[in-house]
This record gives sequence, C-alpha cells and structure tokens, in this order.
Amino acid sequence: MVNVDKIQLAWKIASEYHGKQRYGKQPYLLHLVNVFTEINNLSYFVDKEDCLITSILHDVLEDTKIPLEVIQTNFGANVLSAVISLTKNDKQRKELQMIESLMAIKRRPNWVSLVKLADRISNLSHPNKWDVYKRDLYLRESELILKELGVASPYFASRLQIKIDEYEKQTKELSK
Repeated sequence: MVNVDKIQLAWKIASEYHGKQRYGKQPYLLHLVNVFTEINNLSYFVDKEDCLITSILHDVLEDTKIPLEVIQTNFGANVLSAVISLTKNDKQRKELQMIESLMAIKRRPNWVSLVKLADRISNLSHPNKWDVYKRDLYLRESELILKELGVASPYFASRLQIKIDEYEKQTKELSK
C-alpha cells in the first residue's frame, strides 16, 4: 500500500511550486494529474509509491526553483534521483538534452522509465500551437523515447505508439 499522506504532500508541494503555470489553456496541475493517472492505472508493483510521487514531481526541478532539499527531506534519495534523471540539463546543448536524460533514466530502476513514458503520453494527448517544424522535432523525440524506454512497459509502449500516430497525423494535416 502507498502512504496516502506522502502522496498528498507531493500534490501540495507540486501545487505550491508550479503555482499559476499553465498547460496550454489549463492549469499545469492537469498535466501532473494525467501522468499520475497513467501510473496509478498500472497494477501494484514494487516502488509504486516512489513512482507515484515522482509522477507528481517529475517537472518540478525543470520548471521551478524548488530546492533539492525539499524533495530529499520529504521523499528521500530514490525520488530525488528519479526526478533529477527526468530533468533535462539546460546547460547541455539542446539536441543532446533528451539523449542525456534518457541515458540517466535507463540507469535508474524501471519505474523511472514508466514516469517518462506516461509524461510523453500526456504531452502528446494535448495539441500545441507549435509550427510544423517544431512539432516534427517533438515527434522524432517521442519516437526516440519509445525506442529507448518502451521495453519498460508493453502497455505504455502501445499507448505511446498510438499517441505518436495521432500526433503525426495532426502534424501532417497542419502542414497541408
């Protein structure tokens, strides 16, 4: 069983730090709810609590100024390491950020890959207003995530492939 108090604390921290951020026209927390729901839909597995907490906090280092100590103190080293591996290194060249992040994720327990897959499933589920070129780059990056991490979950691999196919169809329609 998961510790509900810790899950609720993760939601509290995420809402405090993400604050008024938006996810398209929606509050940013909607994206976190989507990722959390994808993970929570899976049957019980070892480290599910850490995985659920990480799904809530996965973008907090990348998008906010949260001190690392807040994550470490409240959720421990496993969650902190997972969130760090899911965070792109903004000091790295843009074209290498995802590759470096995927390498870090693959060095972590399998459940960290689940969070990344669920994150991309959520991201592809909501249309964005990017130009066709940027959408195509995002599509290629999504295919790389599927190739590198899909083995972590056949279920998530299948869901991500469906989202990639839908996103690709939308992108082709925009380019007409």
